[in-house]
Amino acid sequence: MISRELRPFYDLTISDPLFAAEGLDLDNALNAIEAIEVTTQKLQEFWQKSHRGFCFWYPFSETLHPFRFLRKFLECERERRHFLANPSLENAEKLLHLYNKTGDALIADLDAYSGALKALLKMEGIEFESSIFYFHSNAVTVKEFISSIEMINENALMLRSEVRQREKILKNAEVREVARFSDRDNYMTALKDSGPGLSQEYLYMQKLEEENAPPILERYGPIYYELPHLDGNPRVHRFQAYVMKGPYPGVKYLSISLTDQRYFLKLQDTPKEVSEKQSHFDNRNKVIYEPLMKRGINYWHQSATSFYSVMDLGYYSDLATIVDSKWRRPFLDARQLLIQKSSLFDLILWNGWTHERIYLQMTGVQAGVNKLSSPLYSFVARSYPSLYYLPFNKSVWRLEKPLHFLGSRFGKGGVYSTYEDLKSELSREMLEKIFQGRILRKKEWENHE
Repeated sequence: MISRELRPFYDLTISDPLFAAEGLDLDNALNAIEAIEVTTQKLQEFWQKSHRGFCFWYPFSETLHPFRFLRKFLECERERRHFLANPSLENAEKLLHLYNKTGDALIADLDAYSGALKALLKMEGIEFESSIFYFHSNAVTVKEFISSIEMINENALMLRSEVRQREKILKNAEVREVARFSDRDNYMTALKDSGPGLSQEYLYMQKLEEENAPPILERYGPIYYELPHLDGNPRVHRFQAYVMKGPYPGVKYLSISLTDQRYFLKLQDTPKEVSEKQSHFDNRNKVIYEPLMKRGINYWHQSATSFYSVMDLGYYSDLATIVDSKWRRPFLDARQLLIQKSSLFDLILWNGWTHERIYLQMTGVQAGVNKLSSPLYSFVARSYPSLYYLPFNKSVWRLEKPLHFLGSRFGKGGVYSTYEDLKSELSREMLEKIFQGRILRKKEWENHE
């Protein structure tokens, strides 16, 4: 029996919780965070010599990703579930205590990340007003990027205010004013019933991609989803979702593939250092692709859904939630799933870990031939704030206006060509070799470790 005094707080925790993730495997998420922490620490070791001062004052493990916030977020969700199963004043106070700790951790991580980012920008002499970061099909100015981080901080301050309001509700049941979440934009209007079909060549490329991927445990799709990330204006694209087997027992992760549009990098035309022409942080160079070029493979298939391909990864949470609510676990609370969009966040985190492991290998190859660039690339393109700060989760994101990391400039970017641009050069035989490229490169890197 829930007391009259506790009822308002209890009801609010059900209808509009803070720091919540309905359906999330909390233990698996924590394991993924711990694994990413290990790779993050190893990543810093490559810059210890060239950026010793920066690594001392801004260690990667405390600045690159919001580990403190993510850990507290998981604790908060665990305590929320405990309180709802065992509602008492004592458990309510424990949950409020964790609300405060999670909010503090969020602000601490934002301060640490912002401090490291601004220190690197100053070290590199980058102009806030005019400098540009290039991604897959769009570009983000430094000013736009910093503005997005500041907006996350504004949201964190609002969360603090909401926690104080909930403390008042618990202490005085007559206090009812709180910034409750509204049901605006909950139900994924971007999800469509139909979209582009696939020609025989695109079906063939999807087959090649699946054959050269890690073992696929589950596959879902097609998913027709509208987004502006590749074109500047909203356009329906066709996606496929996979749960992949990881490299160690028990590890699996969620991977998304864009199947109606394919991008390639012409390796023979790759500048010695693309960053000199395109971006202050883009550190591609030929040493990354040499294992392919010496085999006569002069193209690289670049997935548009790699975490580093765009700044705004909120679409990943939408597609993951579609997979979970439509196919994997339709028995879960649909409303909470669609509000929080975090039920498969553990599998997204494991994808982040696989990205960082590959990046760790790539960084080691570059360091081995003295081609290592600034760590700024890591803090802009490999930190994933649009995922790890959970701005897509309405129990975390409390501002009326949504957060957008996309920037204002769209086009083909600086270096990638579409399949349509290159199809006269890409025979089926060549496509087969190109899609084998990731495996061939990985094997060669491992042979030199």
